[in-house]
Amino acid sequence: MSSADSALPTATVSHSSSGFKSNEPSSSRPRESATLFRLGALLAAVLSLFVYRHTLSHGFVMLDDDMNLVLNPHLGTLTPDRLRWMFTDLAYSRRYIPLGWLCFCAVYSFFGLNPLGYHLALVGFHVANSVLFFVVIERVVRLLGAQDASAADRTWRTICALLASLWWSLNPLRVESVAWASGLFYGEAVFFAFASLAVFLGYLLDRRSGSKQTRESTAHAPALYLALYGASILSYPIAIGLAPIYLVVEWAVARRDGTRIGWLRGCAALAMAGAVLGISLFASVRASVQWTDAAGLPTTPAVAKAGRAAYAFSYYLAKPWVPVGLSDAYSTTEYRPETRGPGGPRSFWNFRLVSGIAGTLILAALVAGSGAFRRIAGPFLFCYLAVVIPFLGLSEQSYSTVDRYSTFACGLLAAALAIVLLRLSGRMRAIAAVGLCAYLAILARMSEIQSLIWRNSDSYFAYSSSVLAPGEFPLFKYYRPANFLIWSGRYDEAASVVAQGLRVLPNDLRILSLERDIRNDRTTYARFSQFSEVHVDDAIRFMGSGEWREADEHLRMALEQSPGYFEAAQYRSYVRTKLGDSRGALHELLRAEAYTRSRMPASMRRRFLDAIAQESDGGTMRH
Repeated sequence: MSSADSALPTATVSHSSSGFKSNEPSSSRPRESATLFRLGALLAAVLSLFVYRHTLSHGFVMLDDDMNLVLNPHLGTLTPDRLRWMFTDLAYSRRYIPLGWLCFCAVYSFFGLNPLGYHLALVGFHVANSVLFFVVIERVVRLLGAQDASAADRTWRTICALLASLWWSLNPLRVESVAWASGLFYGEAVFFAFASLAVFLGYLLDRRSGSKQTRESTAHAPALYLALYGASILSYPIAIGLAPIYLVVEWAVARRDGTRIGWLRGCAALAMAGAVLGISLFASVRASVQWTDAAGLPTTPAVAKAGRAAYAFSYYLAKPWVPVGLSDAYSTTEYRPETRGPGGPRSFWNFRLVSGIAGTLILAALVAGSGAFRRIAGPFLFCYLAVVIPFLGLSEQSYSTVDRYSTFACGLLAAALAIVLLRLSGRMRAIAAVGLCAYLAILARMSEIQSLIWRNSDSYFAYSSSVLAPGEFPLFKYYRPANFLIWSGRYDEAASVVAQGLRVLPNDLRILSLERDIRNDRTTYARFSQFSEVHVDDAIRFMGSGEWREADEHLRMALEQSPGYFEAAQYRSYVRTKLGDSRGALHELLRAEAYTRSRMPASMRRRFLDAIAQESDGGTMRH
């Protein structure tokens, strides 16, 4: 017996209709394989942390961060009322995401509205997701690989899983959901989804052993992976398309190993996905106005919806391999008949859109006409369709392909990559490994550069505008950047963006409305920005309910936006006394008096000073 053979665990082998089945628990590994597995998990974690290290200094981006975090009137420390809102609200958000809000409030409890906390959580989730995905792919290739593999084949199997999982975690399409504070929804949902898949695949591996002891030890695994899947879709329903994949994978393994399919478990996952989908669709109808499609947008014709859906289908299949020219908006998928410019109906059927549709049709023809292709690629394409169909925009008017929706499509592509690598032998293994390492180094550098785009609102809007030609997708090219500048009180910069938009699209109603907003708001918000006003309004509401920390966070951000907003400083002086910070209260009082032309009324000033003195005498002053 060779040294490689001696490293194999001793196992009793029984013949079955599907081949040979080991009675040794399949989740066990020889020592050298376990060491390599741990090193692979460590490498996945370290590389993910290294690529996204810069994001810890990022701020908020006014692309949903305003509604989700900065200006969210419901966000605060965990209280019974806030928990009740998370699990019962169907109006504030278009999605039913109680565990997502729970995570946001948990971070708020430690960091308030400091962006560092949210980016720390994001990077932490991505590091954990990178390791979990390596576990998932490693278990996939073990399920599909030979059970009597040699030591060299087991080593190559782990390397395949590592290379494929790194392709997923280092891909620039991950940047949007890792470098953007609102991406915390996605990081949390993906974490629970990958944990569910890891438990599910581990259960299938252990069940393969046929050992009674192993079956008993994993009896609770189905309940666990279903609970984790439920947690994922309640964090954010990005994994809603995974539900049928549990059945597909179990069917494939049962067919190979001659075991029974857990139809009840699979149907339970489908039922959970259906329930969350139904609630989310109901919530999307009742969502508050800030989340609905812009007023006046006509219903997109069915042929345009079908065209952009076909484009999105092929986009998520092809873009991950050459992830260049990424943007939060792509003009190829927008349909606006009232637009009379390069982004209007004349260019709707452009080269990129037509090529995407052609690719989808070619795939459909191959599946329909080739039995061999259908046997090889059919299960993969079914799973792919399941995970991307919620993101094809079939039920939406204004829709664009976005990077964050590619998460599970890329996961399936990574699994396919690992399976292809697994079939290599001899020198081809070394050539493929070296080539992929070089490719991964390029992807990692691209992700690092792409992450810098999300530093703050200015860097984000500058980039998103630069990748669109004049007139393309005016919502992202002109409307959102100008609106952000108006709300920030930067009227001259906003006027410049609006002027650029009107030169190309002189009849666009939204851009014309921004021109009127600039004229009106210059006077209305001469001393402070609209962002600051909303922060003060939220602070007053929190003060009324006795939530002093939340009030202080909003007043702090109001004063960061508008240092001369003396009313905000007066409010904060009072709030700081309630928080026991006498020195901070005195500082804010002096700031308020420095910026106001008239001093505070003597009686009010006396009350403030008495409160500050009382706090100081009580020994509660904070240094």
